[in-house]
Amino acid sequence: MDDDYLKFKALLEKEHTFPCEYLFKFIVPFEGVEYIKRILGDKNIKMHSSKTGKYLSINLKKLVNSSDEIIEVYKEAQNVIGIIAL
Repeated sequence: MDDDYLKFKALLEKEHTFPCEYLFKFIVPFEGVEYIKRILGDKNIKMHSSKTGKYLSINLKKLVNSSDEIIEVYKEAQNVIGIIAL
C-alpha cells in the first residue's frame, strides 16, 4: 500500500467506527457508470446527470466492515478513466 492509501486508511480509522455506513461519492463519465454500479451494487444508488449528460454524480451509502473495504472500492473505481472520487 502506498503512502496516500496509508494516510487515507489512518484517517478513515480515526473518523469511523467499523462496521459503519460509508458514503461513496463519484463523478463518473457516462461510459463508466455500469462498471461503478457493479463495484458498489446498484441497490440504493442515487444518480444525477450533468447538464451536458456526459457525467453522472453517483452517491451510495453502504455498510462496510473496515477501512480496507472502502479502499478496495476506491482502487477498483480507479479503473474508470476520467472518474472523480469525492
